[in-house]
Amino acid sequence: MNSSLTQSTLLTAEKIFKDSFFRVPDYQRGYSWQQLQREELLEDIELLPENKPHYTGTLVLYSSNGTGKIIDKQGDSYELLDIVDGQQRLTTIVVLLNVVRRNLEELDENDLAKGLKERYIAVEDCNRYLRPKLTLNKDCHKFFIDVMLDVEGSLAGPTIRSHKNLQDAQEQFRDYLKKKKSELGEKFASWLISFRNKICHHLVFTVYTVQEAIDVGIIFEVMNNRGLKITELEKVKNYLLYLSSKLELRPDHDLGGLINTTWTHILESLMASKLGSTDNEDQLLRMHWFMGYDYETKKWKGSKSIKNEFHLRNYISRHEELLGDLKEYINALRDTTTAYCDICNPLHTNSFNNLSGNPELRKQIVNISEKLRRLKVLAPFIPILMAVRLRFPQDAEAYLQILELCEKYSFRVYTFLERRANAGISSLYLIANAFYNKQCDFDKVSQMLLGLIHKYSPNEKFLRKFDLVEEINWYSWKGIKYFLYEYEEYLSQGATVRIPWEKLEDPKSKQNTIEHILPQTPTPGYWLEHFTQEQLARYTHDIGNLSLTFDNSSYGNKAFPDKKGSPDSDKQCYMGSCLFMEKSLAQFNKWSEEEILERRSDIIEWAKNKWGMPKPKPKMEGELYTESMEDADDEPDVTLV
Repeated sequence: MNSSLTQSTLLTAEKIFKDSFFRVPDYQRGYSWQQLQREELLEDIELLPENKPHYTGTLVLYSSNGTGKIIDKQGDSYELLDIVDGQQRLTTIVVLLNVVRRNLEELDENDLAKGLKERYIAVEDCNRYLRPKLTLNKDCHKFFIDVMLDVEGSLAGPTIRSHKNLQDAQEQFRDYLKKKKSELGEKFASWLISFRNKICHHLVFTVYTVQEAIDVGIIFEVMNNRGLKITELEKVKNYLLYLSSKLELRPDHDLGGLINTTWTHILESLMASKLGSTDNEDQLLRMHWFMGYDYETKKWKGSKSIKNEFHLRNYISRHEELLGDLKEYINALRDTTTAYCDICNPLHTNSFNNLSGNPELRKQIVNISEKLRRLKVLAPFIPILMAVRLRFPQDAEAYLQILELCEKYSFRVYTFLERRANAGISSLYLIANAFYNKQCDFDKVSQMLLGLIHKYSPNEKFLRKFDLVEEINWYSWKGIKYFLYEYEEYLSQGATVRIPWEKLEDPKSKQNTIEHILPQTPTPGYWLEHFTQEQLARYTHDIGNLSLTFDNSSYGNKAFPDKKGSPDSDKQCYMGSCLFMEKSLAQFNKWSEEEILERRSDIIEWAKNKWGMPKPKPKMEGELYTESMEDADDEPDVTLV
């Protein structure tokens, strides 16, 4: 906190209002809380055990150092404080207490009603003028006083959104108490008094007071800066800590300690893997949820989904069970973080560290994981890869098998056939969820994944596209860099590929790293002697005419013999290249239609073998199948590089 803030103080609503009046500055927005936020406040109050505090939030107040004193008719003084942060929550509590006050009056509990009015609603000052304890900004204050608090009386209705929100809040609280009255009958009066006491005596705020006016604007800006909004991961942590404080168990359960150490591990792991953005935090939460709890993407509501799963109302008188479920969630999220980091950045230092005892398999896993990342459609596969990793943490062969299927799925479905980047995602998440929760075994998972590949990229359709090779502009195809890089790896026969993938990733590099052997703009001479105009149009962007290179500007429009060069040449040439693809070009004596077709045939045959797939086994009765799932849903295409 800024040095101009006093040390934080924990105060109940009763103590906060005791000696103070409050004012919402005009630079603050109007009242904006919606029905859901107000429902959550009501639920928190109702579930609050007797005589137990409930942490409600933070208040930041500006003190005018005695220049804003108000004297009431008894001669008691009050300090006028500006609300820098927390006005939405404080306004809601005043509206709620005013509705409670009116219900107490109807029950002839006049002393309690009067006490509420004078402490929280309005006080007569030394001039016998009724002063509201809370003054909203100019846009809202008159409506708030006239209609909401009925201090002056008015027939006015809402004219702006903030007015409507205030009116909705009042009606929501009225309906809530009316329903309670109907449910409880004669017990309503005692319930209402208890409800009033919870609000006044047990809602606890952390209160800071700003001493210097110059700091008010800075603090307000910092607290409302969009870039500093609380993340979903932070919201989950805060809610779990809240639950930890509400468990009616022995205090040595140390759930709070587990939460704090787990979140430290999560954040440190993400940062170490260069995945420290809020997008990665959100995706980690989301993917863990789909894998472990509910695979239906349309039901995901961020931190609210976790809150609903572990809500206190679901565990009334079962706090021991809640503690167990919370620990299971937290420990699984911790393990999931490790799997997530390895999936999204397989090249980080400690990736797949638990498989270090099998270095050859670990190397293969890192290699295929990096291929999947390069294909730029990673989100559909994260839950199923996490599930296999968590179910069989030491089984490198099982993980590699699923990983290879995911790479084939991504290339065939998303890259080659160019299906939408979420085609089949619901089915993939269903499989992951079923496997993680032990509803199917590993063999069924691999067969179902194989079946999905054939559903979205049938062999006949996959192979037929290769038969239409002349109709494809391979140079413009989004997968050309990946395709050629894989071919370079094939030609290397296990040796190191010398051109780094990062060079190809540079968006400016495509022009320089993909070589047209027959140039795009051929000059008279060699090229026009070997190709007709029809052949130039047909083969320039053909896959047989494209190659990876370090820098194609050195080749330009040179004739093929000059591009081929000689072993002792000091200029860039195919024969002297360290790239296997360019070396293979040096085996040709000339470059014409015949050579392009020969090379194309070799490349296509390689691709068919590399990404070809056997058909899945016939279905067995009772097995988990996914044909009825939608082809796609609203999950965004996530690219992690």
